[in-house]
Amino acid sequence: MKRHIAPKLLIAASCVALLSGCSDPSSELGELIKPRLKDPDSLKITQTTSNSESTRACVLWNAKNSFGGYGQPSVTSFKKSSTGWAIAKWEADVEKCSQAYFEALDAYYEYIAEFKDIKDKLPPETASEIQSSITMLNENMEYVSLNNLVTVLASWQVLVDAAKE
Repeated sequence: MKRHIAPKLLIAASCVALLSGCSDPSSELGELIKPRLKDPDSLKITQTTSNSESTRACVLWNAKNSFGGYGQPSVTSFKKSSTGWAIAKWEADVEKCSQAYFEALDAYYEYIAEFKDIKDKLPPETASEIQSSITMLNENMEYVSLNNLVTVLASWQVLVDAAKE
């Protein structure tokens, strides 16, 4: 009977190890935070949020300061490229690290891709207006709030819908 349990436990442990390594980038992102800390072993990650494609992520974390105590939690944002994760902004904005913001940003990038496909079918003034706002947003993305992003996406949709009629 023991012969049958051991292989099943090994298979189950392998599955858990594989799944846990892929789904949560917290430990990998934590390793990028640790070198900047006074006490790297004191790092406590409270929350990790990532976009649907796992190319952007944020970590809410805390660690001991010079006095040996924990201060206010910090937020750090990350971008993933072909070479792996890198810190995008050490002191990130909490709002821009929410799941809602990541979803709006994903929708923004999807809309830009869709816009490139339909741009020639839109009236020139509509296409020009959308292109101008894309340029402005891309140049100032670090200042764009969730509400601004959602408003822009809704406005674009109204323009495109009106142009299709």
